[in-house]
Amino acid sequence: MTDSTLAALPTGMDAMDPAQLCAVSWLSEYQHPHTRYLYGLDLRNLFEWCAARDRNPLHLIRMELNAYRAYLETERRLSSSTVYRRLNAAQLYYRHAVDEGYLEKDPSARLRLPEVHYGDERKVWLFPNEVQALLAAARAASPTDWCLVSLLAILGLRVTSACDIDIQHIVRDRSDATWLHTVGKFGKRKTRPVPGIVLETMEMSAAGRDAGPLLLRRNGTRMTRRSATQVVKRLAKECGLPAAVSPHDLRRSFIANGLAAGKTLREMQLGADHNDVRTTASYDRAELAADRHPSMALADLYAPKAVACS
Repeated sequence: MTDSTLAALPTGMDAMDPAQLCAVSWLSEYQHPHTRYLYGLDLRNLFEWCAARDRNPLHLIRMELNAYRAYLETERRLSSSTVYRRLNAAQLYYRHAVDEGYLEKDPSARLRLPEVHYGDERKVWLFPNEVQALLAAARAASPTDWCLVSLLAILGLRVTSACDIDIQHIVRDRSDATWLHTVGKFGKRKTRPVPGIVLETMEMSAAGRDAGPLLLRRNGTRMTRRSATQVVKRLAKECGLPAAVSPHDLRRSFIANGLAAGKTLREMQLGADHNDVRTTASYDRAELAADRHPSMALADLYAPKAVACS
């Protein structure tokens, strides 16, 4: 593979053993380089752990995978979410190994993963007026910043999908409606309508170009996930918004504000391109919205009613 997904592995195919060939085979199924890179980092950790103990990853048994989990939790002191992600990567790797004939039995089949609990206090939502302020700050900053924030906040795109947009992905149909072709997780392709205001930001960001990346950095290269995050944090700071605001928080706000505006859960699932509606539901801030809590409606229902005197 051309990208550095597994730096710990040999670069020549002839030098690879079956475990390494299986790893490259598995990672090659993911079309997006960023996905391959992240899974590669998690899998490389397992390979390095095995190498330090003179063990072949394809020869591990479940007891050894439990020892690997204990190593991540006690020696490395990683968070439960990080341990979960690395063990999940190992499980996907072993499932692929069985499917491709490298193994007869999956050693991770009954491996217990740590429970991960994300409290609402860690999540950041922006209310409509805050999104408006961020859009205004982006518009004043540059056409590229305005386009980026619009793609995240109004179209609800993942930051990687936004950065990957090429100008030729913007098309008009016979009715003169504008559509955007994007590639999401696992190479999933999606076509979505483009509102007029977002189209305006796209045209300004393209600046007369008819091909190439829509979002460019100051040096003329394609905007990356990291540079997009820096843009969002800079603009949020200018608006006096929470310092922790990230591109994904704009996507979360897209879903939460859409639900608050009356769109159905199914409509927002389609808009966010989620495979599971439960993922979409987890982005809602209904639990934190006092005016939407059932107790507010019941308080009004049970409140003493004024009785007219005769």
